[in-house]
This record gives sequence, structure tokens and C-alpha cells, in this order.
Amino acid sequence: MEFIFQRSSGARVCDKLFYKDFRLVVLENERLRVVVTPEKGGDIVSFVDKETGTDVLLRLPMGLRSYRSEMSLVNQPNSLFSFYEGGWQELFPVGSSFGKYYNHDQPVHGEAAQLTWDHSILEDSESRVCVEFRVRTILSPFELRRRMVLDATTPEVLFEESIENLSSMDLTYMWGHHPAFGAPFLSGDCRIELPPCRLFEGNESLLQIPAETERRSAMFYAMDLERGIYGMRNDRLGFGFGMRWDHRVFSKIWIWQSMHDREDAPLFKREYACAIEPFTSLPHQLYGDKDPLPSLKAGQKLETSFSAFIYREALPK
Repeated sequence: MEFIFQRSSGARVCDKLFYKDFRLVVLENERLRVVVTPEKGGDIVSFVDKETGTDVLLRLPMGLRSYRSEMSLVNQPNSLFSFYEGGWQELFPVGSSFGKYYNHDQPVHGEAAQLTWDHSILEDSESRVCVEFRVRTILSPFELRRRMVLDATTPEVLFEESIENLSSMDLTYMWGHHPAFGAPFLSGDCRIELPPCRLFEGNESLLQIPAETERRSAMFYAMDLERGIYGMRNDRLGFGFGMRWDHRVFSKIWIWQSMHDREDAPLFKREYACAIEPFTSLPHQLYGDKDPLPSLKAGQKLETSFSAFIYREALPK
């Protein structure tokens, strides 16, 4: 019999599990369990605090859908939500409803989140595991690589990432991460913790999450960040989820809140969600004149690192 993990303690990694026709890559230690679906945009579909057994990420009622086995849904008007399970997407080379990128329509939130990514287990030891995920975009000439590293004991995943321009042209881009939080972690006991910054299109009252019975729709932004960090803390559960990054790369935070607001299919006001998204820029279709996009020169590679973690005391500095 081949076990899921080769070890019962320390850092572990497994890519032998499947859900529907998706391969699952599981990274785990004594404190965390993280699940990635490389064949669905490299989505992180689960981020579990093992001390409480709580998954912090959003799971919508439609569940995890497959582009391959459920093709009848692909051309529906709301196909983004037909295949949006919640979780955490990587958005590139555009974000939001960008429209035409170099004269070609891009999917909402960019093509990287719609493509099949390759993966390789680079390290598998009791002290540390490392998995690399990579994709070459089709509608644009980029390669994106993401290494996820988990050691044996800490409740923190290290991300080492790069984007590379494979063309002979200088190209603008948008790049962001879209972790969305849902119940039971998300509740009226949650509050958003931000570094010193300026809020745009919102105010501090929106940092307190409303109860699950209440309705809210908001999209606002944190700008002029003193440092790259945020936390979503649930005071009743006694822990929070945090991200820490280089704010010279991801200089903005998008904050999206949708609580029982969308009446159209397939949500029918069943969503209770908040996403907190480190991003390179504001939504270009709304603020492009005020916030020019960054650019990668021909052949240039940009590398950065960040972390996602569970914290129980104060949000780390």
C-alpha cells in the first residue's frame, strides 16, 4: 500500500490525490495544511489552521468546478462565477475586467488564473518541502513561476515568485493575489488589520466585518503603504491569517466585500466573502489615467518573495 504521505510528522507533500479531474498538491506540517490545484490556474483552494481545524478561505456553494468535464458552463454569461470556487487565485497579466490587452480580450482577472499550470516537487524532507508551479501564458508572452516552501514547524508558507517577459517588446502588466475569506473563519468577529496607509473609495468602518446575516457590497483600496503586510483576525477563534510582502512590488491592497449582494445566477445572494489582495496597481479600466501600469522590459524577469501565515498574538511587524 502506498500512503498519501511518506512521513507522519514534520513537513510533508503529496501530489497523488484527485478531486473530480483535478490533481491536488497538498503541503502540510503540524500547524498548516495547504491545498493547490495546478490544473485550475494554480488556485490555492484550502488553507487550514490545524490547531482549530478551520479553513480560512472562501468556499462558494457551487464548489470546485472543472472546465474540462463541465464544458456546458464555459460560455455562460457569468462563467467567471460558474467556475469560481472561492479560494485564492493569482491574477496576471491583468486584473479585474481589463478588456483588451494589446488588442486582444483578456479573461476577467487575466489568463493565468484560467490556465493549467505545471508543477514539480523540488524538495521533500522532514525539515522542509518545496513545490514549484509554473505556467506560460497564451494570449501574452510571459512565464510565471511560483515556489511554495513549508518547513516542519512554522504556520507560514514562503512564496518565491517570478514573472518573465519572453518577448522582444517592453510590456505593461498587472499582477496580484486574490485570497478570499469565507465562513466559518469569516464572521462578525473578524476585523481587517492594515499597516499605516491611506484608504481610497472606503473608510475605516469597512474594516470591521459585518455579521453573516447582514448585506454589504464594497470595493476599496489601501494605498501609500508604510510596509507590505495585512491581517484578517477572528477575535472569537483567537487567530488570524496574514500576508507579508515587498510593497515596492505590490504597492496597493484591493479589498473586495460581497455579502449576500449578488442576486444574479449562480450566486443568488448566497455569497459571504471578503478578499484582501496585494496588487501592483489599481483597476486599470477605472483609474488607469491616475495609476500607470508597471512595465517589464523585453526579456526581463522580476523576482519577489512573500509569505502567508497564521498568527495568534499581535500581527507581526
